[in-house]
Amino acid sequence: MPRRSTLEDIAAAAGVSLSTLDRIVNRRGAVKRATIEHVLVAAERLGYHGVPVIRQRLMEGAPSKTFGFLLNQRDRSLYAQLANGLTQRVRLSQRVQGRAVVHHLQDLDPQGMAQALEALGEECDAIGAVLLDHPLVREAVGRLASRGVPVWAMFSDLSTPDRAGFVGSDALKMGRSAGWFIHQLCPPQGRVMMLIGAPGYRAHQGYDRGLRQALAERHSRLEVLDTRHTFESDTEARRIVEREVPRHDDLVALVIAGGGVEGAVAALTPEQRGRLIILGTELSDAVNRCLKDGTLDVVLSHPVERVVEDLVGAMEDTVLPCGFQGPAFREVPIEIRIRESF
Repeated sequence: MPRRSTLEDIAAAAGVSLSTLDRIVNRRGAVKRATIEHVLVAAERLGYHGVPVIRQRLMEGAPSKTFGFLLNQRDRSLYAQLANGLTQRVRLSQRVQGRAVVHHLQDLDPQGMAQALEALGEECDAIGAVLLDHPLVREAVGRLASRGVPVWAMFSDLSTPDRAGFVGSDALKMGRSAGWFIHQLCPPQGRVMMLIGAPGYRAHQGYDRGLRQALAERHSRLEVLDTRHTFESDTEARRIVEREVPRHDDLVALVIAGGGVEGAVAALTPEQRGRLIILGTELSDAVNRCLKDGTLDVVLSHPVERVVEDLVGAMEDTVLPCGFQGPAFREVPIEIRIRESF
């Protein structure tokens, strides 16, 4: 059996005295917050059994805050995974005594989205949301900002200065990266079909524009067909693929940007999967399985764990005294996965 870490081990690893550690663990006196944070890191690294006690001491005096999250349908793997990650990150915050409230939208109705935002604003100190760039949504964000409730856009930015900021990957870069992969992997001539979730997402507009730019700059002879919209629905993506793919014998690639990846690949016949390069822009456990079995060739995505960490960190900044109060942008690197990544 491995030896259990002792107070002496933690003190040595953290570079503090035993008396300081005693004051933290047994509440025998005041200790600087920065020192407690440093000790907590060392204790977690060594697997010290008293980590909950140190974490509790760190949270003494921390303000209670409620963070709201507005996400797409929970039956989509990405958003179920995202909801769990955000809830856990808020609960484990070392800066606030946090509570997470998660609301999942059932469709992409802008009015319903704006109403859900305002409802979250009634009980939350800050909000992170996946939002359409629609006048009704922008107006709701402005009203919340005027009441002191900052709204952070995630995955897809908004064209309003009233939002607190944005966390996600650069959509144009992701689209250009998709174009690079398609150019490299496909035959020199043929057609490319692109499905995007909804034109109301600025990110999806960027994916479409970036892919076309990248191919045009390389003087590619690949023709990108008119973009189809899945409205983030696997059912709609499946219907489009079943109807459209058989119409194009010269189709060489299928790009599914946003929701609908699982529905699109489920609609393909083995022969179609064999002749098409298939690229998605949404990562989840289900999509990972598609990569592993060769159904998908490439996935470019916002790294979920990084988005969770950066978003909640940004929300903490905006609700704490002396925290950052102006618009901020936290661009995260694009995550690239292929079958050989596993």
